[in-house]
Amino acid sequence: MPHSRLAVLIPAFNEEKTIRSVVDACLQFTSNVIVVDDGSTDNTVKEIQNLPIKILRNAQNRGKDISLIRGFSYAKDLDIDAVITLDADTQHNPNDIPHFIQAMQQYPNRIIIGARIIDTKNAPRIRLFANRAADFFISWAAGGRILDTQSGFRLYPCNILPTFISAASQRGQFVFESKVLIDASRKGTTPASLAIASCYPDDARASYFRPIVDTSKIVALIAWKITSRGLCLKGLYNTLFQPPTIYEN
Repeated sequence: MPHSRLAVLIPAFNEEKTIRSVVDACLQFTSNVIVVDDGSTDNTVKEIQNLPIKILRNAQNRGKDISLIRGFSYAKDLDIDAVITLDADTQHNPNDIPHFIQAMQQYPNRIIIGARIIDTKNAPRIRLFANRAADFFISWAAGGRILDTQSGFRLYPCNILPTFISAASQRGQFVFESKVLIDASRKGTTPASLAIASCYPDDARASYFRPIVDTSKIVALIAWKITSRGLCLKGLYNTLFQPPTIYEN
């Protein structure tokens, strides 16, 4: 059933092949669908311009961070309880949206991450290794174990959005999504995880993640977060020995 107090936020850059099917699927669960077109040069906007959704357009490509922040800024003024973010390339299944809503009932006021821990055999080995390494260091900086920190399929409670929007960096592409997990944890609300399937379609476009540039930015963020708290030894202990919070669907 449609959920009127929920919004779905989809950042998109040159996603003409998949954007329509993703948006159509999301509309089955909420009428509040927001697409932030990040300066696409293809027919992304044309594919969805006749749908009953909100389209925000960046004049030029500015990166996923900026698109998310812009979408959050719009969503915070809606009469809703939460925003779910997902990618436009079909790696995230909109049919998981009801499970996020159920998880929110059990873990209110927490960010909920769609953790890709089911059928991980489908994931490229190098990507899986990189994601697990990121999980370890981000969890260390956050002070508690978090699963799949690189997943963009998330639920954000609206009551926490203003704080993170005002503090958000206006540079970089992938640092915001890591930073918000660390900052939320340090404020006492460690993100919870919802187990979802790992999905890498054979015909999916190449990732926009830039291994050297974006990894360097994430490493710099984590290093500063850890060293600013004297190596955060309690966070290291929690990461090594405490189990993550997982919603049992």
